[in-house]
Amino acid sequence: MPLALNWASIEAGSEFGDLQIGTTRIDGESMRSALLDLHQAYDVWGPSTLAWHLLDGGFAATALLHDRFAEQSSQAKAKAEAAAQRLRDGESFYAILQEVGGDPAPVMRQASPAALGGAASAAVAGLESGDWAGPLRTIDGWEIVLLETRAEGPRSRSGVVVRSIAYPIASESEQTQARADWATLPLAGDPALLRSLPRSFVRGRVAADESLR
Repeated sequence: MPLALNWASIEAGSEFGDLQIGTTRIDGESMRSALLDLHQAYDVWGPSTLAWHLLDGGFAATALLHDRFAEQSSQAKAKAEAAAQRLRDGESFYAILQEVGGDPAPVMRQASPAALGGAASAAVAGLESGDWAGPLRTIDGWEIVLLETRAEGPRSRSGVVVRSIAYPIASESEQTQARADWATLPLAGDPALLRSLPRSFVRGRVAADESLR
């Protein structure tokens, strides 16, 4: 296992270890795929930096939430997959959005994990205006996202307008708890991935803490 994340091994499809947060596991392949997607927009960032922003931007808390509400997650995913099939069959994104209740008028935001959430930012990184992606597992449940507009300029700095068809699974307070638990539960897994997290964040939470120095 490498001592640090590097794009060469990630792009080659080399083994990418899992991350364990308490009893919840994030499989390495889902992390590898999301990092490669994000790299399309943030091509000057290193994989360790992107891994931290991806996880802290919602990817980790989302895994905790869906693990805890597995049955609701499965039901919401089925609804989202049915909606995605309707889109592939030619139905309007906006018609389905209206059907599920719509969403507030979107504003232009950075296409970063902090602004859009880990899964959505990774998906949007490779989209062009008018493209959609999903279903995506997010802190809000299962979502299908549409990139309405991408501002001109480098993808890492240009704003985006994104619409979302969401099938929720938990309350806002439960989402908040998942975010809090990401910052406090024991951590284990791929040493290279753990080294990508700030030392102050992992201190006292990793059993083999000495091996991360």
